[in-house]
Amino acid sequence: MLVEVLIVIVAWVLGNVLFNAYERHVPRIRLLLKVLILIGLVCLLHVVGGRWLVFTVLALMTLGMAVLHGWWFPKHGIHWRTAEPYDE
Repeated sequence: MLVEVLIVIVAWVLGNVLFNAYERHVPRIRLLLKVLILIGLVCLLHVVGGRWLVFTVLALMTLGMAVLHGWWFPKHGIHWRTAEPYDE
């Protein structure tokens, strides 16, 4: 379970370093709660279904983000990385 939690934490830290500018308006406590809920979900999934289930869910989440940023955002005129225009 430790490996899965470390992967989630490292991914969260990298995401915050790379994309923090787009969530500056969000209170820090909300960002912290989001990662704590995700870590809790990873632990629950590991207890229920093991490592296979955790990595399957993480892969599906990654696929969902790829579809969102690679297809849905451009289709609606939103830049995939900068999220401009912000009012969309």
